[in-house]
Amino acid sequence: MPPFLTAALAWGLWCAWHSLAIDSALARLCRRLLGPHAHAYRLLYNLTSLLTATTLFFWQQHLPARTVLILPGWSVFVRLPLSLLSLYLFVAGCQAHDCRAVLGIAQLKARTANAVRASSADTLITSGILGRVRHPWYTAGILLLWTPGSYTDVTLAVHLVLTAYFIIGSILEERRLLARFGDAYREYQQRVPMLIPRLRRK
Repeated sequence: MPPFLTAALAWGLWCAWHSLAIDSALARLCRRLLGPHAHAYRLLYNLTSLLTATTLFFWQQHLPARTVLILPGWSVFVRLPLSLLSLYLFVAGCQAHDCRAVLGIAQLKARTANAVRASSADTLITSGILGRVRHPWYTAGILLLWTPGSYTDVTLAVHLVLTAYFIIGSILEERRLLARFGDAYREYQQRVPMLIPRLRRK
């Protein structure tokens, strides 16, 4: 199998695991296996994701690859603003979301695994950057993937896989939010775009 297909398959499997392990029968099984320590699942999930993604990234660097795309020098005037926009969306997303809960730190202090989630289950946050784009972190990730000045066949294949994952992940997240918030989220969907930020709040 060509190296770029090997890398794409490896990252595709990682993306599938990453999605299933956050909210599925597999995630529920893992929480049951942890028993009284189920509240630590989110933190363990994030640490495992970081470790496996880092391992994949460094493994990918050792695959034989050939350069297939070099962007012209003037593209820096496009790539740099996109990089800054990606950074802004990430920081703004951190301000809008409860990062301690996202990372799994808040759950460690909760009495039950679902305490943090239950405390915010009835609150739909649409302030800050969430008034301009529904999934700022996914958008930031996609932008960051396409700001390098050159690509090998391996990195191009991997970036295509990860871009698809960010898009699919946002769609799956939409389903979970619709199930949680119902009509309130449908109205939010009509006002705020999913991945392309709106310049002005509507």
